[in-house]
Amino acid sequence: MLVVEEEARDPYEVAREAALRLLDVRERSVAELRELLRRRGYPDAAIEKVLARLSEIHLLDDARFARLLTKRCQVKLRSRVQAAIELERKGVSKELAAAALEEYYGSAIGDETPEREIAIAYARKRIPSLRGLPYEKAYPKLARALSNKGFSTAVAVEVTKAIMAELAGENPG
Repeated sequence: MLVVEEEARDPYEVAREAALRLLDVRERSVAELRELLRRRGYPDAAIEKVLARLSEIHLLDDARFARLLTKRCQVKLRSRVQAAIELERKGVSKELAAAALEEYYGSAIGDETPEREIAIAYARKRIPSLRGLPYEKAYPKLARALSNKGFSTAVAVEVTKAIMAELAGENPG
């Protein structure tokens, strides 16, 4: 009965309500919301009209979404590379992604200061799993963990050396 009532309604209204429910759960990119609505079978014309209206009234804003997602990646101690991949996966334009990455990770990939701080915070969370391991096992384990998180080799090596020195300071001799 509900399906018959929904089919009789304006496809724009039905798609708009679905979009609002999806945005109620969390912020989304335009591309992500478009894909979700398409998968649910709404007509393309209705979807595009909904997306245009939601963008017009600022309920859908890729720049805001990019900043929120990038900040969340930084808080979760993810590398710039991981944040960039996530932004691309969510369909954020390269320009908006670059602006958000610059805001939270620094002005350029060559500027590794903010990323180094994130890497150090991530590495410190890993210290309990390194305690008691010989240097020969702890060093590559931490360096590999940092590399797997997307940190550059230079950052991974520098941070691993610093953390290993901290661990050696805890257990002198």
